[in-house]
Amino acid sequence: MDNLSQRKQLRLKDYDYSQAGCYFLTICTKDKKNYFGHIKDGTMQLNKYGKMIVDCISKIPHLYADTTIDCKVVMPNHVHFILTVGVAYHATRNMAEMSTQEKSKMLIPKIVQQFKTATVKLSKRLDGLHTMQPLQWQRGYYDHIIRSEESYQKICEYIETNPLKWELDQYYID
Repeated sequence: MDNLSQRKQLRLKDYDYSQAGCYFLTICTKDKKNYFGHIKDGTMQLNKYGKMIVDCISKIPHLYADTTIDCKVVMPNHVHFILTVGVAYHATRNMAEMSTQEKSKMLIPKIVQQFKTATVKLSKRLDGLHTMQPLQWQRGYYDHIIRSEESYQKICEYIETNPLKWELDQYYID
């Protein structure tokens, strides 16, 4: 059996990722490489790549109507944010009838893929010819569909306090 057939499916089966709602997204760098700065005294110190990532996350609502970014944090090797999708994107088709290609064009996967592509290209421009090592993202991303106000508040608190708990973080690499 090859590696691809053993890969864990991260998306919720038969869920429409264009559906109105709130999504907690985590996108990690490849091999947990620290690209975006460092934590000092519980505060994220963004370098030029980290500032570029903040800017790109902030542009998502300008690129996709009826979306907002509610909370966000850029950590040394990953980003967390809550993406809210309004009712304009609610799909009317049965998910079981959609092809894999159609599902991959749903809003959330599309936003993440375009975010990753844009940030890699922009990081290369920031470096010019003096590339340290081009930004690389881990394959895939993590998502959580937020289903209650209580969950939303806990996730916002987690995002906001993430730099304070960096050394306890599962993505921490010194």
